[in-house]
Amino acid sequence: MIGTFISAQSNPSNITIRGSGILSGINLTETATEHNQWRNHSIDFSNGNRGSGLLIEGITITDPLRSCIISYNPVNIQHVKLFSWNHRNDGITAGNDSRVEDSFIKVQDDNIKLYYSNQIIRRNVIWQQVSGAVFKFAWNLSGTAEGNQVSDIDLIHSDVFSDYSAAEEDRPDMHSTSAVFSAMGFKEDAAFQNNLFSGIRIEEKNLLRLMSLRMVSSHTGPTGTKVWGDPDPTASKFIDNLTFENIQLAGVPYKQSTLYGNVGGTIRNFSFINLSVDGTVMTNSAMLSSRNDGTGLLTDGNVFNISFSR
Repeated sequence: MIGTFISAQSNPSNITIRGSGILSGINLTETATEHNQWRNHSIDFSNGNRGSGLLIEGITITDPLRSCIISYNPVNIQHVKLFSWNHRNDGITAGNDSRVEDSFIKVQDDNIKLYYSNQIIRRNVIWQQVSGAVFKFAWNLSGTAEGNQVSDIDLIHSDVFSDYSAAEEDRPDMHSTSAVFSAMGFKEDAAFQNNLFSGIRIEEKNLLRLMSLRMVSSHTGPTGTKVWGDPDPTASKFIDNLTFENIQLAGVPYKQSTLYGNVGGTIRNFSFINLSVDGTVMTNSAMLSSRNDGTGLLTDGNVFNISFSR
């Protein structure tokens, strides 16, 4: 089937999309105005955030105009396969209390956006392409995303081979939206906190970068500089209390992992438990080495209490 599913109902309820067929966006078109808007997703449950009884199961989505699946409502997503090859083609954004299980994701932009709370993301297989993160914590995030549990994930390949060609204005290193874990900007009083990542196996031996987190980004796009996040240095923004347990990397990444608590933002209370690189457990930040640009975890700005242990 070529087309999209969009719920016009506010807070949609009791909707099931199930089957073994293919939902394709191939040859669909959009106006120039629509292209600059966040719409035309393959499956769209973004109207409201208090829906219930939403299930997407078994289908394959390919060639979307925008995201494969977007829901600001609670949704259960099981046994789906998602494929795309164009910029701004994200995988899944799911609302509070959602589940994403037993699925395969290979999309050009962000694979899973963790912008909401109390989600269970488990037993998924991911092939990372070049324009986005495997797990995106924030892109101009507002509000709080917490209580998410991400477990038993296989990253079987990553196509990312380089950063963008120019350094961002608000951080000391070249930016990378395409780290495995990435955050690109927080509005005032926003927070990504109290989240657990466990049992993540990264099979790509030539990974570019494991982690790239910052509170705000002065991102220079085709139309000039845009600030993703609140640039006020007094604005309160947090990435807080994250646990990374039993994370396995098959090889040493090319680039350093970076934590940048800037412009009023604070990154704190990270616990890396049994993080291993090529079979060696990292017991301190200096051991988290990189091939191209020195060794150790790079931190700058308000970054506190980052621990490594077996």
